[in-house]
Amino acid sequence: MRLRSARFALIATASLYAATAFAQSADEDVEEAPPPGLPGMDIYLAPLTWDEAGAPSLGEFANATDRAGYDNQPFFDRDAAAFFYSAETDDGTTDIFRYDIETGERQAVIVTPGVGEYSPQRPPNAEEHVTVVRQDEEGVQNVYISAPLEAAYTPVLDLDPVGYYAWDESGGAIVMFVLGEPMTLQSFDFDTLETSTVFENPGRSIHALPGGGVMFSAPREDASAAVYSLTVDDGESEYLFDLPGEAQDFALVRNDDGDGLTGAFAADAGALYFLPAGEAEWREVAELSAHGIESATRIAVSADASWIAIVGADAEITEAP
Repeated sequence: MRLRSARFALIATASLYAATAFAQSADEDVEEAPPPGLPGMDIYLAPLTWDEAGAPSLGEFANATDRAGYDNQPFFDRDAAAFFYSAETDDGTTDIFRYDIETGERQAVIVTPGVGEYSPQRPPNAEEHVTVVRQDEEGVQNVYISAPLEAAYTPVLDLDPVGYYAWDESGGAIVMFVLGEPMTLQSFDFDTLETSTVFENPGRSIHALPGGGVMFSAPREDASAAVYSLTVDDGESEYLFDLPGEAQDFALVRNDDGDGLTGAFAADAGALYFLPAGEAEWREVAELSAHGIESATRIAVSADASWIAIVGADAEITEAP
């Protein structure tokens, strides 16, 4: 898959590599603007190994952030050497940081004093850019695409209020969670410049699928959630499976070639579960409390399936913030 030069040229015509505008929705780990105070969260990191049958094993978890405050929404870089994440700063807002797995170094890569950034991602085939949800001084939240360490970027569209998003692997579309009555899942096409509503009342977990399209969650009234696939070309969605228990977040695991899926991870009631591709039953693979992880929410897996990151409640602090 490739990001067409015409599409990227369209984005760059705004003042600096701008992309579609978004606004962050309220949930337990990202508050509706302006946030009254972000919850204390840490990001835990562990190596993943796989047996011949495709079953995962987890190594020892390390608290990668290990400080008081909000650290959330990990997203692995393509080379699996690091992950990006959103971290609370001294002014009570958030900036985007990069955690180097080998060295343990944490580096600020997008810093905008007085405003907040969430949901870092790499857009397709744009090696020097990071997409973020930015909350401005007025509380409006939009998604921007920018080079690291660069703050002067401008949105192309205004779809306020929009929360979560995922890029189609072609780079030709972004699928986004739009806050409203009802909540909607909408897709923006960079070729036609059109936005279409494709699903009502989606969840916050949206992930790109190998070869195109996305997979997303949709909550039910009984606190459970289902997972659907979406084809961005025609806007058609299809039910796939249920998440375990009351889980609302999941992460996909790509196969060795990167063109398909091995399965998915989700966490519920203190346990981590794995669903092999093509199967219907989730398998418990770890008791998270035994690893010091409580109230697990978001999960991220590196593209080569060698690392897993899980967000949990702040642990006892072992080093100064």
